[in-house]
Amino acid sequence: MTANPRALAPMLALRPSVWLLISTLLYFFPFVIGEFNYISPSGQRYAASYHGGTIFAVALALASIVFAILVFRDAEVDLSADRRPGGEAAAFIVFFAVFGIYTLMTPELFSYAKVEVLSAKNRFHYIFEDACQIGMVYAVLAGWRKNVIPLALSLIGLGLVLYIGHRSALAVAIAGIFYVAFRNRSLLSLKAWHVISALIALAFLVLYKSIYVFVKMGDIAAIKSRLLRDALWDNAVVGLEQFVTFAHLDFVVTYNYSLPCSNLWISPVALVPFMDEIINISACGYNRQIQEAYFSGYGGGVAANIWAEFFANLGYIGIPLVVAVILGACKIIEYWIGNCNSLLLKSGLILSIIEMTVYIQRKELMGGLVSAKRVVIVAILMYALARVLRPPVREWEARDSSLASGG
Repeated sequence: MTANPRALAPMLALRPSVWLLISTLLYFFPFVIGEFNYISPSGQRYAASYHGGTIFAVALALASIVFAILVFRDAEVDLSADRRPGGEAAAFIVFFAVFGIYTLMTPELFSYAKVEVLSAKNRFHYIFEDACQIGMVYAVLAGWRKNVIPLALSLIGLGLVLYIGHRSALAVAIAGIFYVAFRNRSLLSLKAWHVISALIALAFLVLYKSIYVFVKMGDIAAIKSRLLRDALWDNAVVGLEQFVTFAHLDFVVTYNYSLPCSNLWISPVALVPFMDEIINISACGYNRQIQEAYFSGYGGGVAANIWAEFFANLGYIGIPLVVAVILGACKIIEYWIGNCNSLLLKSGLILSIIEMTVYIQRKELMGGLVSAKRVVIVAILMYALARVLRPPVREWEARDSSLASGG
């Protein structure tokens, strides 16, 4: 008895569970190799030989996600909105202008020293990044041919953020567009150009990490050296943070590591605006403790691993719990997407799902919730401005229409 492709098609739509499977396979890719010498940006090599006990953790994670895909059927999500988007497009343009100018007026962001860039970054810069992501998804939702200006500005803004040295904003925005295109369609409908475009984007983002410092320095010779010589593979690996991220899971499984203290139990406070001003979360942060335990000799910061965080708190039972927590949160978010009537709000909510299913692979739970919350708050602020701008925008549209008709 063979499976009916038509019956399988709804399961292969880009539902949150499918997103989680794709991103998990991407971040578990180092396990396929079995052993790897990670090369840090400073040129140091870190040998990673994966422990046999990690096999069960990987299999349990993948089995839990596949189980969710097969058993829990998600209905289609309404990605349309009845209201005219004129005020919303104008609101995005205002946000882009205000926070884009502020970003350009922060010279430290254009330094090639990462420490200086990170120390200068504040909430207003995050608002600019999130606004550009929202604008890109919004333009696609509202019809990009009618929203060329928001789309173009979003691409310019994301290009600026990429130049500064942050790849995640562009990656999340691209994933958001794929969500819009294939949330209610099977991946079997993918065209060759979709796959090629995704692979090109992935390759570009991987390689860019190894050259962005030289791009900011204007050192063309160094860029060519990293991209055109025998060192291309080593330089590409610098951009594959999956290898050092996956090492988290291997370490905690190998040594049965338990966190001395954890923010996991207070993660819901991440949904409170400005919660980092209210409660000190740095001392018991997963990243801080795991870096001191296993990455003390690593010169830079290391990304987190959501699977390792749950294992370090709950053991193997934490692995399927990760899946339940993430997909449960996404179920609520998709309910809001289907029941709100604003393309801006839908865009922010879509991006929060990407944060919770894709980008959370390199974060701890609290960090993932903070990122998801932040993009939704920015969407809400833009929507509030759109409500203010809607009357004058409609008056302008009416006057423009009257002039066009000769009235």
